[in-house]
Amino acid sequence: MKIKSDFLLFFYFKVFRTLATIHPLAPFSQQFFGGTAQLEVAAKNIFGVIEALDALAPGFADVAGLRATFAIDGSVQNDWSAAIKPDAEVALFPRVAGGWQGKRHVRWRTGCPHN
Repeated sequence: MKIKSDFLLFFYFKVFRTLATIHPLAPFSQQFFGGTAQLEVAAKNIFGVIEALDALAPGFADVAGLRATFAIDGSVQNDWSAAIKPDAEVALFPRVAGGWQGKRHVRWRTGCPHN
């Protein structure tokens, strides 16, 4: 009955779960996943991805909310409850702060000639 159990497992993952390919970037790949460049997890949304990654690397869920950003198929995803399509590529990278302040630059030190 090996064939039947394999079929049921395949059916379960294709119907009830989505297998997503996760590409953790530095520093997450080194800190939590031992330098692994690619992982496959079963998840329906980003919350499921975080739960699965926390099972692989305990403590990941504690820092994900503060330090992680996810992109699904090349698009940064702010809504972590959005569905992940089958065979999606999910990039995990650190949050980046900052950005353009308009026409005026922020002064880093006193006496900077650029305003």
